[in-house]
Amino acid sequence: MGRVYEGVIIPLKKLRLKMDEFRKSSKSKKSFFLTMITTFGIHQNKYSNKIVDKELTMDTLFVD
Repeated sequence: MGRVYEGVIIPLKKLRLKMDEFRKSSKSKKSFFLTMITTFGIHQNKYSNKIVDKELTMDTLFVD
């Protein structure tokens, strides 16, 4: 199962592969955190907190 992002499913396996590629290419020993910047947030389900550390929505970015 993947993550639902604005009606599009992003497989967890694909996100993990991208994270692994970044770790290898950056050669950094430091930690990094996957943050999703979305218009309306991510769909909450049993998989929604498996890999994404933080999500930012329009409400967070554009505060009155």
